[in-house]
This record gives sequence, C-alpha cells and structure tokens, in this order.
Amino acid sequence: MPPKNSPKNLINVAVMTAIRAPLSYSVPESIEVRPGQRVLVELATRKVLGVALEPVARMAPGVKARDILRVVDPEPILSPELLTLGLWIAEYYLAPVGEVFRAMLPLRTESHRIRWLQITQKGRTKLEELAASLLDESRGGVEAALLSYLAGTVASTLRGAQHGRNGSKGNGDSGTPKPFPDQRYQGPAGAPSEAVRRKFSASPGLIDRAIAKGWISVSEIERQPRKTLAVRLADTASGVQGPIPERFLRLSPVAQRIVETLRQQGAVSDHRQLLKSARASLAHLEKLNEAGLLEIAPGSSSHEPPHSRASPEGVEADSAPDLALRELTTGQAAVMAELSSRLSRDCFSVVLLHGITASGKTEIYLRLVAQCLERGHTALLLVPEIALTPGVQAQFKARFGHRVAVLHSALGKSERDEEWRRARCGDARVVLGTRSAVFAPLPDLGLVVVDEEHEASYKQEEMPRYHGRDVAIVRARLSKALVVLGSATPSLESYSNAQQGKYGLATLEERVGGRPLAAVEIVDMREEFRQTFTQIPISRRLKAEIEAQLAAKAQTMILLNRRGYSWFLLCRACGETQRCVNCSISLTYHRREHRLICHYCGYSAAVPSRCPQCASEYLHYVGEGTEKIEDKLAEFFPGARVARLDRDIARRAGEYQQLFSDFRRGKIDILVGTQLIAKGHDFPGVTLVGVVSADHGLALPDFRAAERTFQLLTQAAGRAGRGEAPGRVLVQTFYPEHYAIRLAADQNYGGFFSKEMRFRRMMHYPPVTALANIIAQDTTLEQAARVANEIGRFFAAAVGESATMKILGPTPAPLAKLQGRFRIQFLLKAKSRAQLNALLRRLVDHCERERIPRRSVMIDVDPVSIM
Repeated sequence: MPPKNSPKNLINVAVMTAIRAPLSYSVPESIEVRPGQRVLVELATRKVLGVALEPVARMAPGVKARDILRVVDPEPILSPELLTLGLWIAEYYLAPVGEVFRAMLPLRTESHRIRWLQITQKGRTKLEELAASLLDESRGGVEAALLSYLAGTVASTLRGAQHGRNGSKGNGDSGTPKPFPDQRYQGPAGAPSEAVRRKFSASPGLIDRAIAKGWISVSEIERQPRKTLAVRLADTASGVQGPIPERFLRLSPVAQRIVETLRQQGAVSDHRQLLKSARASLAHLEKLNEAGLLEIAPGSSSHEPPHSRASPEGVEADSAPDLALRELTTGQAAVMAELSSRLSRDCFSVVLLHGITASGKTEIYLRLVAQCLERGHTALLLVPEIALTPGVQAQFKARFGHRVAVLHSALGKSERDEEWRRARCGDARVVLGTRSAVFAPLPDLGLVVVDEEHEASYKQEEMPRYHGRDVAIVRARLSKALVVLGSATPSLESYSNAQQGKYGLATLEERVGGRPLAAVEIVDMREEFRQTFTQIPISRRLKAEIEAQLAAKAQTMILLNRRGYSWFLLCRACGETQRCVNCSISLTYHRREHRLICHYCGYSAAVPSRCPQCASEYLHYVGEGTEKIEDKLAEFFPGARVARLDRDIARRAGEYQQLFSDFRRGKIDILVGTQLIAKGHDFPGVTLVGVVSADHGLALPDFRAAERTFQLLTQAAGRAGRGEAPGRVLVQTFYPEHYAIRLAADQNYGGFFSKEMRFRRMMHYPPVTALANIIAQDTTLEQAARVANEIGRFFAAAVGESATMKILGPTPAPLAKLQGRFRIQFLLKAKSRAQLNALLRRLVDHCERERIPRRSVMIDVDPVSIM
C-alpha cells in the first residue's frame, strides 16, 4: 500500500471560503476524487465544501494533510476549461479561489447533515399508555402530541386533533405508525430537530425531557434536498380542447384544479409550483398518475421550466421554431460573411461588431448561433440586464426552441439549477443570460456573443470583482471559440483594441430597411429658464412635441436617469439635508412609499414634518426623479396613458415584462424611465424620445463620466424611428457645449472616441494605462485611516519614484462612507498590466503578514467606476 502522503493520495482543494489559495488534502483509499468534483472537507472545526483541483506532488515537511471526508458529486461538474478559467479569475482579480468557484456554481448544496428526531420503541409504548389514559386530555397531552407528531400518526383518542405536516386526522390505528407522505423524498419517519423545537416552542424543556427519558432518539443524518418531479397531462388528456370533459368533472375539486392548471400552463418541471398553484398535495398527483391522467417523471429536463415557455408578449416561443430568415442588408451580408469565415476556422478570435442602433445586430447573432449549432458546437450569448433578457429570449426561443437555456440571478434556485444542468448534459445547446452566465457549463463552446459590451453592469461589484466581458474573452480563448462584442457605442477599451489590431472590427453603418437615424435637437435649459423663470423639468418644446405625438397616436419615451420623486429634502432655514446613516449621500424621496431611501444600501427613513436640526417647517424637495416626471406628464396630459419603468418597478418579478409588452402593443402612450428603457429595446411605435437632465452624469467625479453620458444619449436616441415613421429626439441640458452631448446629438462615435482618448492620454487613464482601485475601509474612521497608512507605507517602499507607475492617494473616496464603512482610496496607474498585478499580489501578501483583515482592504482591478 502506498504511503499516506504519496503523490497520488494528495490533491489541492479550492475551499469555498475567503481563503486566498487552495489547500492540500489527502484522498482516502476508499474514495476516488477527480478534478472538478465538489468534496466535503474539514477546515478548522467546520465541515465545508470545496472543489477538487490538481493532484499535489508532496506536502511541505512537517505538515500533515487532513483526509477528504466524502465526494459530493458522482462526476466532475466543472470541466478542465472552467477550472482553468476559475484559477485565472482568482489570480487576475486577486480573489479567494474558493469564492470564485462558489460564484461559478449556482447549484444548491447536494446534501447537508441535520439533527433528526425519531420516536423510539420506548416512546411508542409511552404513546400507547398516554392514548389509553388521556380520554379527557387532563394531563400529558403535550407529551402525547410530541410523540404522535414524531410517530407520524395521531391516535383517535386524542379526539381527532391534527398532527404532522400533512395535517391528517387520526384513523384509530395507534399501533401502526404512518410515515409522512413524502417519506420517500425526505428520509426516515421523524422530523428535523429545529422544526420540532419551533412547533413545540410553547413547552420549553419538553423535547429535552423526552430525550432524557429515552422516548426520542437524536441522530445526525444526511438529508437530500427534495426531489423535483416533472408533471404533465397524459396524452389522452393533453389534447382535449374546450370545456373540461365529463370524466374530469367526476374528479375531486382539487384534482380538477390540477388538471385545469396543467391544461392552461402546460407541463411543469417542478411539481412544487403546480402544488402551490392548485392548492394540492403530492398524494393528489399520485392518484391522478395511477388513474392515467398524469405522467410524472423525476427531474425531467425535457420539460421547459415555466419562465422560458412564453415570451413577454404572451406568445408561445416554441410555436414558431423555424422563422423565415429576414433578408440581410448589404452591410449585414458583408459582416456575416466575415464572421462566418472566422467561425469556420475553429480558432480563437475576437471581433468588435460596431453597428449603429437598429442596424440588425441581433439577426447576425441569430444566424451565427445557427451556424455554430450546425457545426456541432454550443453557443453563449450575454446581455447586460435581466430586464433585457425576455425580449432577446423570445427571439432565440422562436428560432431555436427548447435548445435555449436561460441563466440569471432573478431565477428561482430550482429553475436556475435545472437550466444549469440542461446546459451541462447537452439538452440545451445555447445559453442566454447576464454576467454570471459566462460560467455556463457548455461543452465544446464555439461562439460567445457579448451584446451591449460597453455596459458597466458586466462588472461585478462584489467579490469576486470580475468583468463578464473580459472573462468571456478568456473563456473563448480556452475553448478556441469566436467572440463577438456588439455595441452601437463600444467601450473605449474595446474600440482601442480594434484600432490597434488586437480585435477584428466589423461595422454596420445603416439601419435595417434604410431608415434614417433619428433627428436630434438640443434644448438649452438655461435659455428656457431665462424666458419662463420656472423650474418645470419639461420644457415648452418637449411639451409641444408630446402633444403632437398624442394627436398622431404615436408613442413617446422620456429618459431621466434618476429614480425616485425628488433628489433630496432640504431645510431652507439651516441648509441641512436628510442623509443616510450608513452612506455619505443624501436620501432620495420616494412618493409611492412616502419614504426617504438610500439607493446604495437601502436604508429608509420617515419623512419629517420639521427639520430634525433646527425644527424649521420650511422643508423643500429638490430635483426630480422618474416618479415626479411621471406625475407631471399625467398632469399635463390627463388623457394620456403614462407608465414608468425604473429599478423600483424592475425588481418586481414579471411587472417590467408586462409593461414592455403593453408598450409594444400600444397600450401605453408615454413611457418614463431610467437607463433601463434605453438599452437594446425595439419599439417600432416610438417616434419621439425626450431626454430630461441629459448632463446629470457629467457632474460625477469619475473619469468615465463623459463616456457614460455619450453612450446613454446615443442609445436613447436609437430607440426612436425604428418603425416606418422617422424619429425625433429632444435633449434637454444646461451644458449644451459639452463635447459628449454635442457628439451624441450628431451620433458621431468616431469624433467622440478621438476627443475622449486625448483626455485619457493626458490624464493617464484606461485604455492608455492599467488601473486598480484600492479602498481601505472600516466601520470606524480611525481604523480605516490606520489601514490606509499601512497601505501607503507599503506603496512608498515598493514603488518609490517609479516612472512606469503612479499612485494617487490616500484620499477620501468620492463616496466617503458606504454601507456603514468609512472609505479611503488609492488609485494605481501602470503602463504594464503585468507590473500592476505583481504589485497588487505583493500588497495582498503584505496585508496578510500585517494581519490586516481581508474585509478592510478592497482591491478592484480594471474598475468601471471609481466612486
């Protein structure tokens, strides 16, 4: 037998905690571990999950490896490609390797150990004694109730009192304990300790007394998560149209509800949702299955999950899986030829697809995916926002049917788990999703599309702080796949790479159907104020255009990238504003909730009737948000149908999808919203877009402020004139001379790129240099300052007077306090990305040696915001 620490018995494990590097564990002879499997290991006094990595040659002298306790997965769930990708993310973004793999795996824990209470034989004997002597329930009723609950039966002598999870009544068979109905899925008869203690919390000490007397045994068992069952109507029932047939009417009311629910919704992949909708139990499903009316299968992936069956417009996406291909424009055909040629080479390359708004980029994505599937590969499409997913999903589902899986954080755990597994087993060959979908377990990946690649939402703002676009490129390189980065307003980094020849560049310079770009007009709000002396956020020009739109029965979109009703509440007597207790920012007034709310941490406060500082009653609401604009438009145009879309609406499941559907169908005249309405949507009925406070973003202390403003205005202008009628855009601003606003009005990306790059070169900002943002943070300012001083000393010694690296700071961060933590900032600029990353790794080592808590130092590589 080989020695305990021989090479074949040691393996590195990425433990899913905030530990920077993998740990080595010994593999017992009784188990087999392969890289990519999840394993259960000991860490100090805890048992934690980890991901098995590569074997280890030997341990350091004097170090003894602990044994792996067990293997969680029967086979690897992370491919070698994804393991390599995870290790790259951990190294490049300086993230704990286990946290990276935790982010890559949306799976629920396969099993966990819990304390399980069961009635003993001594307890059953005691229950019989109690049942025989407690006809008047004068004493011992609580003990009997506890024992009956754990036995899974209720004695009829307890007068039919309800016990157990199924609420069933006693049947008089006190000698034959009846297990819970779902015993097959939950384990032995009994109940979790915590659940029993909650149920009998009114009788403290009861459970401990029962254990001491030997009536109850306590064990630690491995409890599997509840299995999901796929349910659909049997073939004899699914084709029935019209009213419910007579033979179904003979069923119980609960069974009728189940049948009707399945007839309306179709097959379900998770029986729990069906039980909830029909107010039924598993026993009802089993009876209908025995009667031949239902078909039940364990965890079938062939049934579509509920979220993916219908498009936002309520049309079955699979009803037209083979849509006729639209005729390509000359520009589309040229781009398609170039991308098809690259796809056929089966080698890694990156192409920036710079197409103006409404130029038909989505159709190119669809055709590329079709070609990729024909070649036997899989495809991945990333979109920046969950709110964008349903519209794109409907097009992909219509073209590719059940082969599409959807992954994003708004899905329920079971839905996301099932979609992930569909991709892994090959049932889904196309994955559509937001940032985290970049980790989809697609085998033989041939195509990666990153739509709206410029969007900041591709950057994760918590650990691990990766950029979805950049990770997608690295993943494609590992898979030798083609990457297409699509945008009408590319990020300066991507366009610079294309200019330097690192990426290919494909352009679409005309709209589909030869439609012209919308005509853009700038409204100078300074002149508006001089002439009207009012602070109404809707100018006379915009108001007149909206009136003309309503008269013509055309639709209007109004963009204001600030939600809430008013920016903040100001005391006109003392000048104080109501500020968040956790963040250095004023609270925003939300009229619907009638609360002051922080948009960073979610803290809310009641609206005071007097100033808390000086007791003055002269409180004034300053500024306007989407709520206020919505109210103003409803006031100006009482007959118009006005709706609003911002994150307050988008967080409510399904509401924003219904709103988009209503707007597309013409049920809404004016849609007010934040940047969510400016991203990638196609509304043919919109011929007017109004932008309120276009220069709001320019005031932010961020080097990307001009870039974001240009992108937002250009994207908003692209929503107008996508149908037959030409579009118009009105941009209201107090700073009409700013180049970002001027060039966005001209929709001149080339001019903006040249102008902005001059600024970046002069100030040494990306893409000219590599950038990292380091934040020293703590709940007390004193401790944050101590951490910052230590970091400052390290940089002074490590960098000195280097000509290739600049360090700005320490200085208070623009948001000096965020979520209860004081923040002190360093900005690192380096000509060499490798040099920057090497310095940051040395910083992490230094902080560990100095025992600086990990949570006190935040390192953001390639930040998209330095706020």
